[in-house]
Amino acid sequence: MHRFLQLHFLLQLALLIVTLFFLLSCTKSSSDKEETGGSGSPLGLFSSDCGTVVNGSLQNPASSSDAEIAVLSQVAGPNLLVVQKEQGPQLVKLFGLGSDIPVFRRQMAINHLQQYVGQEVYLFQKASSCPLVLDGQAAGVSSQVFSAAGSSINESLINTGAALVDDQSESQCDVSLVTSCYQALLESAVPALPTQDVGRFLWKPVAERDGNLVVLVGAFQADVVVNGQKLVDFGPSNGFGTTARGNKPGCAYGNNVKVEAFNSVTGQPYSIKGETSYTVANGCQRVQF
Repeated sequence: MHRFLQLHFLLQLALLIVTLFFLLSCTKSSSDKEETGGSGSPLGLFSSDCGTVVNGSLQNPASSSDAEIAVLSQVAGPNLLVVQKEQGPQLVKLFGLGSDIPVFRRQMAINHLQQYVGQEVYLFQKASSCPLVLDGQAAGVSSQVFSAAGSSINESLINTGAALVDDQSESQCDVSLVTSCYQALLESAVPALPTQDVGRFLWKPVAERDGNLVVLVGAFQADVVVNGQKLVDFGPSNGFGTTARGNKPGCAYGNNVKVEAFNSVTGQPYSIKGETSYTVANGCQRVQF
């Protein structure tokens, strides 16, 4: 009887050992797991073409432990975002990017940034290390921003060709560490191509309404830009889709006046007589085709 109990105990012990071995072989500790984010990089690491400025040095990849997490709630401009944090909303300038860009690229930039609205983002640069100053007062933060999927929003905007590299306003934040790379990305970006032709065109130097320039084009919802200045669209008139009015007579624009037109919704350029711009030889003279 004693031998039987001893044998039974040994069998139970062996069964326990086998069971433990099986469980251990099928279970991987959490420290051994390689979790990945949407970009395929290990979770918490953010890589990009140009790298990320963290505490005065360039890191690639950068760790999420150096970032603040927020939700992008609004696009406030071609290089400005509003994010929502636990303590409330904050204005964020895209680090290294300027706002003084042509009208159509401005709209392209805004349209591109809109795709991230409502998503979680990571901000590399805290307000204490690189504050955004407007009119002499701290208004937010200048930051390199990454999507939760791991892509650099700064660089994705540059790659659309709808950005301006700014190497001045954040010089105290070591922006020079990335601006040369940003500029190289911008120079290799694919330029926006015309979507279609504006069709009919009329340059009227003196309008009956106010004596100032009016430019009419066949396309609807077009932004008409004369020598870099956007005219005000008053909608369709006289069989044209767009009636763009200036604040001075046509003569005031001089000779060899550059006229451009862009889709006000997409920001894409229209062509005029097959070209991306049209030159009015004499601003004082009426031109129609």
